[in-house]
Amino acid sequence: MEITFFIIFAVLIGSGLSVILQKSSMASAISLIVNLLSMAVLYFFLGSQLLGATQVIIYAGAIVVLFLFVIMIFGNKNLPVDLSKNILVFFIPVIFISLIVFALFLWTSNAAS
Repeated sequence: MEITFFIIFAVLIGSGLSVILQKSSMASAISLIVNLLSMAVLYFFLGSQLLGATQVIIYAGAIVVLFLFVIMIFGNKNLPVDLSKNILVFFIPVIFISLIVFALFLWTSNAAS
């Protein structure tokens, strides 16, 4: 069960990075759906079925579908992203991910003792 939790967590982090780094807005919206669904699975693993079902119904089921309709209506305009000009765009997610991993490490070490 613990290895499954970490696999879903890795999918959550990977899809979150994919939302940010995709050049196509349609692919980014699909990655957002994967991100929200993996978050719902984590809620189910943590024992909060109501929160997981709410995540699926409201966010993945309604809001992201609205995003997809807006993208399809207004067109898929790919804007150029230049990460070399703004290095903070790269470092802020790395800092947040490292804080999450550190908190997860502390959580698992406190649970073991």
